[in-house]
Amino acid sequence: MNQTIARRAASALAVLALLLVSAMPVAAHATVPDGSDIPQGGDGAVIHVRIPHGCNGAPTDTVSVQLPDGVVNAKPEALAGWKVATERVTSAPYTLWGTTYTDRVGVVTWSGGSLPADQYLDFGISAIFTMEPGEYTVPVTQKCGADTVAWIEIPGAGQTEDDLEHPAPTITVVARSEEHTSELQSPMYLVCRLLLEK
Repeated sequence: MNQTIARRAASALAVLALLLVSAMPVAAHATVPDGSDIPQGGDGAVIHVRIPHGCNGAPTDTVSVQLPDGVVNAKPEALAGWKVATERVTSAPYTLWGTTYTDRVGVVTWSGGSLPADQYLDFGISAIFTMEPGEYTVPVTQKCGADTVAWIEIPGAGQTEDDLEHPAPTITVVARSEEHTSELQSPMYLVCRLLLEK
């Protein structure tokens, strides 16, 4: 009798342990949480690269973001306690407000800060996304002192990002809708832009 009860108790504990393990969150990776449905062209949009944790318990001190071809007029967010630098790369010619350019910001790097391993931070980039609608990768390199984590892996055939240890974040660009266009043509938007351009 006692042996039966013990076996049942052991089985119940095993099931409970399995449930607890399955309920634990999957290890977080670098993402662009607002990177879906980015309107193509126009006056652009703002995306944020989220760093969810440190490197093996060490705080993050540098974050570099590589922007895909077609992302132009990129401007990084100023974050208190962090230095920001941009690297320009050669690009196909494009025109902004009457001026033609043959280079663009290809890499944005924040450094000199300290993001504790148990905290997250969003690194913002304002840009115009001129590429064709579709999904694009945004490789990210995270440094924590001597440790480096490169979020650059791309799923192969039959894989998802859950199959990878360090998947690259992705963004999705969509064709600009009438709703996007009407927002840009609204009186409030035009007044705000005129004030900013003065």
